[in-house]
Amino acid sequence: MRKLGLLVLLLAACGTQDPTGAGMEPLRLTSANLPPAYLGENYSVAFSAEGGVRPYSFSLEGKLPQGLAFQGGRISGVPKEKGQFPLTLTVEDGAKNSRVQRLTLTVSDPPPPRL
Repeated sequence: MRKLGLLVLLLAACGTQDPTGAGMEPLRLTSANLPPAYLGENYSVAFSAEGGVRPYSFSLEGKLPQGLAFQGGRISGVPKEKGQFPLTLTVEDGAKNSRVQRLTLTVSDPPPPRL
């Protein structure tokens, strides 16, 4: 009986952290859509993720409009061409799990000023 009590005490002292990561939340992208961009106007959008194992690494495939760049999980700049630009965003966590999301960036003329 004494050995059983010691075993229970040792297990309780180990805490609830699962070193394998099996009990953690799955990796997911939290950026659902891209806001529209306007020709000649500053644009900046940062991507984010939850779950998995930090740190996160973002990559982007596809052609961005001239004037915009992707770096460190962020698209920013001043777009210099109109159109629709299909993109594929990938996030990878510290355990090499990844999630992919397809996005479309739309660049159009700025809306008319409000009076």
